[in-house]
Amino acid sequence: MSTAVTLGAGNQVMTLLVNSSGFNLDSITVTQGAPTSAPPPPPPPSSSVGKLRVMTWNIHSGTDGSNNYVLQQQVDFMASQNPDVIFLQEVSLYNEDQSAKFQALIQQATGRTWYSSWAPSTASGGCLGNLILTRIPIANKEMKFSTPSAFARAQINVNGVAIQLFTNHLDYYNTGTRTQELNDLMSWARSFGGPRLVGGDFNSWWGEWWITTMESEYSDTWRDYTGSNENGYTIGNVRFDYLFRAFTGDSRLTPLNAYVGSTSLSDHRPFIADYSVQ
Repeated sequence: MSTAVTLGAGNQVMTLLVNSSGFNLDSITVTQGAPTSAPPPPPPPSSSVGKLRVMTWNIHSGTDGSNNYVLQQQVDFMASQNPDVIFLQEVSLYNEDQSAKFQALIQQATGRTWYSSWAPSTASGGCLGNLILTRIPIANKEMKFSTPSAFARAQINVNGVAIQLFTNHLDYYNTGTRTQELNDLMSWARSFGGPRLVGGDFNSWWGEWWITTMESEYSDTWRDYTGSNENGYTIGNVRFDYLFRAFTGDSRLTPLNAYVGSTSLSDHRPFIADYSVQ
C-alpha cells in the first residue's frame, strides 16, 4: 500500500502503531513526489457598495454672469469635477442645439460615452430646457411637460440598484406657476419606486414653502451631509439649487460628500454630491 502525505520543512518523526496481531512489516520506503501547487486563495469578497457623483448646474444658456458665451469652458469645468451624472438647467435652443452640443463636448472632454435625457420647455421645442447627462447607460427615460417648463427623467443602474433621476427648473417670477410645477414634479416622480434623486433649480431658499414641501418626501443632500441649512450658496448668498433624495429607498443612497463648485462661468454655481449606492 502507499500513502501520499504533505510534510513541512525540517526533521520529521514517524510513529508506527500496530493494534492487531498477524501483521508483518518488512520495510518502509519514503520517496519524494512531485511538488503540488497550493490551492489558489479565495477571491476577495465582492463589494456591495458603489459610488455615484452627481452635479446639478443652471448653466444660463452657456453664458457667464456678464452674458459672455463660455459654453466650452463650462464643459471643461464639468469634466474637471469627474461627475457620473450631470443635471443641467437653462439649456438653450435659441442659436444652437445646446442639448446635443453639451453631450458631444463632454464626450470629447472626458474621452467617454455619455447618454442623455432631454426635456425642452414646450411641445414645439421651446427655447430652454432641462438636460440629464450620464456616463452610465440609461435603462429608460422620458420627459413630462409642466407649462411653461418640462422635467426630464432617466433610470440608471449602479451596482445592481435602479436609480431614478429627475431634473427640473421651477419658475422664478410667478409663485403660482412655481407651485403648480412643483406639484406636477412630485406627483410624477412619486409614481416611480425605489431610490430617486431630484436635482435642479428650485428658485426657492431653504425654509420657503416649495422646499419644505419637497422635504415632506425628500431629504436635502446639503443638510444631510453638513447637518445645517446654512451655506451651500449657489447664487449670491442664496441656495436655489438642490439635490433631493427620496425617503423611498433612501437607505440605498447615502451622501458621502457635498460641495458647491467654485466658478463664475454662470450666474449660478454648481452643487455636487457623492453618494454610496448599496
